[in-house]
Amino acid sequence: MRTSSSHGSELGGVVSTVPMTPLCSPISTYTGTVGALLLGAAVIAFGCSKEATPSAEQPKAATQAPATEVTPAAVGAGDKAGAAPAKAEGADEAAGEGEPVDLKAAKASYSEPNFTLNIAGSGGYKAGQEGKVEIVLEAKAPFHANDKYPYKFKTQESAGVTFPVAIVKKDQAKIETMKVTMPVAFTAAEAGKKRVSGVFHFSVCTDDKCLIEKRALAVDVDVK
Repeated sequence: MRTSSSHGSELGGVVSTVPMTPLCSPISTYTGTVGALLLGAAVIAFGCSKEATPSAEQPKAATQAPATEVTPAAVGAGDKAGAAPAKAEGADEAAGEGEPVDLKAAKASYSEPNFTLNIAGSGGYKAGQEGKVEIVLEAKAPFHANDKYPYKFKTQESAGVTFPVAIVKKDQAKIETMKVTMPVAFTAAEAGKKRVSGVFHFSVCTDDKCLIEKRALAVDVDVK
């Protein structure tokens, strides 16, 4: 509300109107202060409620364990097309043994372009006593015996014949440059003609290639 005070002026008899600014009462001042405080508090509360709730920590990508490096077995003998000359122990088992050998076709000796192979008895066998036969491999030049190859003879039990081990391994063999000799122990249960048989796994090499071979061997022995 605006009030005015009229003062007579003797200058031209003009009445001048002077506006008066109303003074705030103590009550209105207090009310305004409280209102401002309440409004500020409301603004702060509203701002806090709008703060984003911290999002759940994003899962870290799983760290893949380094793949274990597997060193391939050295292949020292390949197929008849030729391969690297060296072969590590156990590589024959890791690479697989190929097609099975027919034991019905087993024989006591082989003579081939790259080697000769024989199995023979020594005689004097007695029932119930351990005896031995001997396998002999001889390479033909330019081939030589592969000293890295895991030579072995897989025995085949037959009627009345048993072996102390199912597989005669390389540690029982004598390996020379051109020759491999492997004794095979057996026991015959009773007297008579008995057959000692199995499959011999071997390898011969030149300077630039190796051959992995296996042959079925069998020899008949007389047991007293």
